[in-house]
Amino acid sequence: MRVFERSKLGLRSSEFASVPVKKESTVRSQDQFSLTSGASGTAAKSVKSRRVLGRRMVLLGQQVRQAALKALGASLMIGGMAACTGDQSDANQQATTKPSSLPPSPHTLVVELPEKKQEAPSLERLMARELLLEPEVVELSKSSAELALNGVQSLRTQYLQESLATAQNQLGKAQQRRYEAIEGILPGMSGNNRTVLERDLAKTIDEILVEPDCKLVYGPLRNDVKHWHGKVQSLEKRLAASEDTWHQYDSLFFRPKVTEALSMANIKPSQLKALMGQESGDFTITDTKGDIQGLAQAGSKEAKAASWGDSLDRSKAADAVLIGARVLVAKTKDLAWELEQRDMSWSNFKDSTDYSKLIYASYNAGAQPIARAMQITKERGLNPGSWHDLTQVSAGAKSSPLKAALSEVRLYRNAPGAKYHEVTTYVERIESRLQGTGAARLPIN
Repeated sequence: MRVFERSKLGLRSSEFASVPVKKESTVRSQDQFSLTSGASGTAAKSVKSRRVLGRRMVLLGQQVRQAALKALGASLMIGGMAACTGDQSDANQQATTKPSSLPPSPHTLVVELPEKKQEAPSLERLMARELLLEPEVVELSKSSAELALNGVQSLRTQYLQESLATAQNQLGKAQQRRYEAIEGILPGMSGNNRTVLERDLAKTIDEILVEPDCKLVYGPLRNDVKHWHGKVQSLEKRLAASEDTWHQYDSLFFRPKVTEALSMANIKPSQLKALMGQESGDFTITDTKGDIQGLAQAGSKEAKAASWGDSLDRSKAADAVLIGARVLVAKTKDLAWELEQRDMSWSNFKDSTDYSKLIYASYNAGAQPIARAMQITKERGLNPGSWHDLTQVSAGAKSSPLKAALSEVRLYRNAPGAKYHEVTTYVERIESRLQGTGAARLPIN
């Protein structure tokens, strides 16, 4: 709020009489300024005084405008948000000036400049305007990158959300049954019995949990409420813990070495997170013993091949994410080489909509059986780049191309059906995390 004293401007209260403004009234202009005046008097008596008033009001307007622009410029320099300003009129509307300390006067014109919260610019706007990124803006960029993973959902979290919704619904029904039971017997009661029933009927959920109902109310009704309330509280705690676990490693997926490796495999950080979530039970499995360890569930040979000259420990989360990204690169190269051996060009499948599914399957079963399944699919006159055609039984065939290819691998020869189910479920659950679907029908690891 900026305050100007009329006496210092050489203005008399009588010169404001032509403005029909009542005391403590508010007039909103287009710029939403609030003008409050307690002026009263008669109309100006001379043309000369009106001309003086006009010149001084113009001068006053220029001073207000200059002060507002200076304040706006200072706020923009401090916040590093110069890209948010529009034209000069918008800047005047968004400017915020602090009141000058003037002694109170009975003839005071109060001009209030409304404060308007300035929104932070998006990362896209910052890049488009080619701004010099201050430390605050760098943090904004980092946050935007981390938020990109929010579209990937934990299957465990999805399952808990559905369970919580069911428990909340059951709690509401239990409360309703208790309420209707008390309401049903209340009309036939009088005296003290009616008083205690009315008190039970008016109880809040917290009071129901702490204080037993009177003997006139069927006991299991309150027990039912307590049971489902406890279930809701337990699920809420588990859900919060699941969310914390799911998001605790988000920043690791955007480390430079990780994104560099993912670009070589044409895989996004969100897809790597979904894959590692499937490998580690949504980051709840962190084995530190045995040949298979860490969030990526990588073997010792895989981890060594993925080191690329770095000293990596697959039991550590940061190294496990990097190992997972580099293993995807290796699987992509292996799949490309296997296809070339079968006179099938990998370049024909890089733009396929099911490209990522072929890579996921190679991560789980190896590149050789996936390439063989694609070859069988092609021999049957189907689309070798389609995951549907790879996994479904076509007319006249005894099994799907994938199952037929797995039966040729010595490791899976005795139980190709079991491995087929593992691979297809593996890919399906990764897609479910990316799409946020399928929690109700998919069992949790």
